[in-house]
Amino acid sequence: MKSLASRVRPAAVLAIWTFFVWTSRLRNVWTDETLSTGGQVLRTGFALVFVAFAVLTAVEVWTHRGRPLSVRGQAILAAFVVWSIGFWLVRGIGIIVDDHTASFTAIHTVLMVVSISMALYGAQERKQRSISSSAVPAH
Repeated sequence: MKSLASRVRPAAVLAIWTFFVWTSRLRNVWTDETLSTGGQVLRTGFALVFVAFAVLTAVEVWTHRGRPLSVRGQAILAAFVVWSIGFWLVRGIGIIVDDHTASFTAIHTVLMVVSISMALYGAQERKQRSISSSAVPAH
């Protein structure tokens, strides 16, 4: 019997984490009375990109359970990883250097570190799956 760690796909972990974080963010955006409508729309757009990547990745993982991701799935995952890391490096560093409360900065720094870690972990799906799919079967 396979261990839980060997059955959990890194891309699924990234998708679940991202879906949780960014659907929560959607609620926060539309209940924040300090944001202008333009600010709400912009932040909603960012959140929807993350949610879309999470859903597309989850669908690819589900439809290819027990098998390597398709070329399409690998491309979606690669774009998801690059988007996640790029967004958090730009936005997270911006939050750290801007004038925010210590608690706001701490929370977002943790979100940045965990999200980048999850993206790097999710990227392992491509490496693991391509290694296992290129292995030569024993005769």
